[in-house]
Amino acid sequence: MRGAFLFSVLIGVVLAVSASEKRVSDTSSEELFISPLKTGHVYLHFKFASSTPLKAHYAHTDYLPKPVVDILEKHSVDELHVRLTQGVFRHSKWGYPILSAPTGGEVWAWFKPDAEGLPEKWKGLTNSLSGLLCATFSKIDTANSLSPKWNFRPEGLVPGGNLNSSLSRYSMLPGENVCTENLTPWKKLLPCSDRAGLGRLLNSIKLLSAHYFSLSLDVTPVCADVACSQKRLAIEITATAVVAPGSLQDTNQLNWSIRDLLEMDLDTGCPLTDKSHILVDQSSQGQMVFWPSSTFTLTHSPSAKGRIAVYDLKHNQTWEKSRGLGGKSPARLEHGTERQPIISAHRFVAGYGQQNGGIRCVIENTHPTAAITVSYLEMLPWFLRVYFHTIRVKSLVDGRPIPLLKSHFGPGRDRLAPHHIEVIFTIPAATTVEFGVDFDFTLLKWTEYPPDAHRGFDVPPAVIGVKLDQPGGQCGDFIFPAEFSQLGGGQMRDTATASSDGQKRDTATASSDGQKRDTATASSDGQMRDTATASGCFLRLYTEPLLVSLPTPDFSMPYNVICMTCTVLALAFGPIHALTTKNFKLIDPAENPPLLERVKRKGQLLLTKFRKTPPAVVVVAAEEEEVDQQPDVDDEDVKNSDSE
Repeated sequence: MRGAFLFSVLIGVVLAVSASEKRVSDTSSEELFISPLKTGHVYLHFKFASSTPLKAHYAHTDYLPKPVVDILEKHSVDELHVRLTQGVFRHSKWGYPILSAPTGGEVWAWFKPDAEGLPEKWKGLTNSLSGLLCATFSKIDTANSLSPKWNFRPEGLVPGGNLNSSLSRYSMLPGENVCTENLTPWKKLLPCSDRAGLGRLLNSIKLLSAHYFSLSLDVTPVCADVACSQKRLAIEITATAVVAPGSLQDTNQLNWSIRDLLEMDLDTGCPLTDKSHILVDQSSQGQMVFWPSSTFTLTHSPSAKGRIAVYDLKHNQTWEKSRGLGGKSPARLEHGTERQPIISAHRFVAGYGQQNGGIRCVIENTHPTAAITVSYLEMLPWFLRVYFHTIRVKSLVDGRPIPLLKSHFGPGRDRLAPHHIEVIFTIPAATTVEFGVDFDFTLLKWTEYPPDAHRGFDVPPAVIGVKLDQPGGQCGDFIFPAEFSQLGGGQMRDTATASSDGQKRDTATASSDGQKRDTATASSDGQMRDTATASGCFLRLYTEPLLVSLPTPDFSMPYNVICMTCTVLALAFGPIHALTTKNFKLIDPAENPPLLERVKRKGQLLLTKFRKTPPAVVVVAAEEEEVDQQPDVDDEDVKNSDSE
């Protein structure tokens, strides 16, 4: 009896120790950031973060989605980023988002240095992601993929400081549509799915009917501390939406609530997460009144003008009683736009006709005194015959050309590779510049046109990377300060690289979500180099996708030819078939009158039968007819008969 008791105590101690180790090794958190906009919309950003110690093989995971980890191991992926977006984020009206994403689908990854057969690995990775997220990433191949030089640097640890761009792959599908088939498997990757916590607020109908909606999946190796003594594998699953409240009572007052925005009720945090917070921006609409009262308030600017209310779903006892969150604007709603962005871009198609064309991108630097160095990336489809000698960057203020600090041009190959244009240049203060390139249209094979060929062909958006060193948090209107990494369980994303003396040096900067990420800026020799500043951040912008109309044949002509040919064959087939298969026989018309004659006789008989004529008249007529039919008799024959 005593032995059984000691055994049970031992088992309890072992379970307690294993549970404590589990809590130490794996972390998980969930956050929701809410910011009312001056345009009357509400910005929502869900972030579900999980991390575990970095290993060579994961036989089991507690919080991290096992399918994602298996895909990384199978295809030798070090870092993975996936985006699925519906709509375009209006920077001029809404500012900058926490996480930028292009319209459609986007995938970029960094493979391990010892990975062999990168084209096959890349194809297998996109096919696996296509099945995991129910997307058409299987359309990605070498014809719409490239290896960026400077714009897409690793956001996590770089083993051995290896920044060989040939290990990276990038692709975009601007025509990818986002629907519930993508959101449903995406929610299954969350620790509590949509059963508990903030995942319950992910209403498919409300999110997919928003003005802007984006899903993302980011997997990066990170450091657990500043010294990078421990390495971890971090997975961030985010959802961003810009929705319009349905309870705009009048034009001067905006009332919003979680129930109104998402038609779902708040619940306690996910029991599997360590932290569950809701962050509400109190600075975008002045002194907006929020209910219930927040757990505490943070300030994310030195002037204390930006205040964020923090609601703790796991430790706030008053939250369970209220189960609601909302805000009420001041007496007068200040309609307008957010702060004017420091840098903005607009892209459009130039040229006319169906032979010559071009692309123009207007980039504006609104800073009054500081020049900004940007990295510009264009991935143009192979069916556009690009003339690289026509690439030019000029100022729209005085027309002077802007010198290129660094450039990389990769010509496309028909049906094999896209055109790769990547340049680095500096935009002077308070200046608008224009990037331009000319091309010719191509007549494709008739089997290469889609069913809606007259709609046009999608051209992926351009990517603009810029390093901003603004101390006031100008990188984004929704930037998470560094203190938020302590709230959401965020990890330090250091890109510690080995220097010549063998020491690990931190080359990380704070990104818009409060994580430590590597950034790249152009030095005097034009190279993009990693920098470490506490006040700046790396900003990536995407322009609008474009539609290009290629020379399209008249697909109705084959249809008309087919119809005419079938008609002629049908008309000719009948007589030819009759002449070759039937036996012809001569028939006497008197014995077998034609059909028309027989019908005519039948009609006459019917008319005679139903004619209303007196019988006497008929008899007299008959007698007269008989008399008329008797033969004539001569007088001599009469006399002879008399004499006899």
